[in-house]
Amino acid sequence: MNYNIVLLKRIISEIKRRKSFLKSLHIYTFTNIIETAIPFFLMPILTRLLSTFDYGIIATFNAIKTNANPVISMATPGAVGRAYYDKDKEGFDFHCYVYNALVVNFVLLFAVLLVLSVFKNFIPGIEGIGIFWLFLIPVIVWAAATSNIKVKLWIYQQHPRNNGIFRVLQSVAEFGLSILLVSIFLRSWKGRMIGAGVTEIAFCFIAVYILYRYDKLNPVLNVKYIKDILKFGLPLLPHSFGWMLIWTSDKYFLNSMVGVSTTGVYGVAYALAAGISLLAAPVDTSAEPVIYEKLSNLNEQIAGKMVVASYGYFFLLIIAAIVLWLLSPIILKILVDRKFWGASDFILWIGLGYSAHGMSRLLNKYINYSKETYLMSYNTFIAGVVAVVANYGLIKINGAVGAAQATFIAYVVYFLLTWRTANKLYPMPWFSIFKPKNLKGLFQ
Repeated sequence: MNYNIVLLKRIISEIKRRKSFLKSLHIYTFTNIIETAIPFFLMPILTRLLSTFDYGIIATFNAIKTNANPVISMATPGAVGRAYYDKDKEGFDFHCYVYNALVVNFVLLFAVLLVLSVFKNFIPGIEGIGIFWLFLIPVIVWAAATSNIKVKLWIYQQHPRNNGIFRVLQSVAEFGLSILLVSIFLRSWKGRMIGAGVTEIAFCFIAVYILYRYDKLNPVLNVKYIKDILKFGLPLLPHSFGWMLIWTSDKYFLNSMVGVSTTGVYGVAYALAAGISLLAAPVDTSAEPVIYEKLSNLNEQIAGKMVVASYGYFFLLIIAAIVLWLLSPIILKILVDRKFWGASDFILWIGLGYSAHGMSRLLNKYINYSKETYLMSYNTFIAGVVAVVANYGLIKINGAVGAAQATFIAYVVYFLLTWRTANKLYPMPWFSIFKPKNLKGLFQ
């Protein structure tokens, strides 16, 4: 009798857990659809109002943002998320910890501005942007990193609705302001940059207000907490540097070896291939607490189920990339001006690269949970070097499409290295699961 009661409680608990996961998944999916849809909604307008050169400037602008992000952010949202699980420990002031994370971001903003002032003349394509706009980029990145602390915190607090409302409102505001500026006031790349910048900064202040009002920040400097935040983030800098090479080296090489206008067409392909994120991002976000829970209670049966679910997810990502490539000529004719139709040449390679990226993000949860985050650095650095070498070589051989091929190769290399690292930390039956006896055991 007692056994039946215990079993019933376990079943009810599992049903509630799955319902909570599905609810979060639905909200995050909707939110990511809105966020990812913004570039799609902007493309029909921007590609008709802007030249390929303007679009190339926007792509370069986004590349520089990507380069500045890891240094200014210093993974503070991740550090805060990890610290959230220690908030009930005696002697630990989580509210003070969050405040010190904000301080770290603010100080690093000025460090990046200083570095940019020294090396501003060494950035390919910067001659088309101008100094004022170059220095605006770190401010926008700082604003995004700061607001992302609250956005990330909502995930760990199990508040997907708040997370979704904030992100959707920000996306809609950015869309509306960008369209207004580009179509009426500033018919150039500047309208898009101001639209993104003003929105990011405004929502940064909203996020800080929410942190102070509802999360009860304790504004006291704490050297111990600052050291802990840097201890979490600094080992990830080589990891982030590797990602910078993967994400942005293609744009810089295209700027210098082919031309900024080609980078603009390439940027349209990148925005379209980002549709893979519609599938990957919500699963990635919702799966994180589930994976952490499973790893904390890992056994043979749980490991088998995790592997099967992962393989199913990997398969869906690959299929999504292929379907996107097949449909891309039709989509481009509907969405963009004729001068950007050449983007279809890049989409297969970039789409498959995004698929490999989605797989890697799932496997990185194992590394994050182990706290051995420095291991990511080796993987990303190697993949980043591969990206640089492959971009130079393949653009020389195949022209602009070589940049997309190089990006794909770099993502695949990173995926394979991440897979190996995750399996070393938490050995899983990635290959033995296909044995009949192991498959049968999953359903017992």
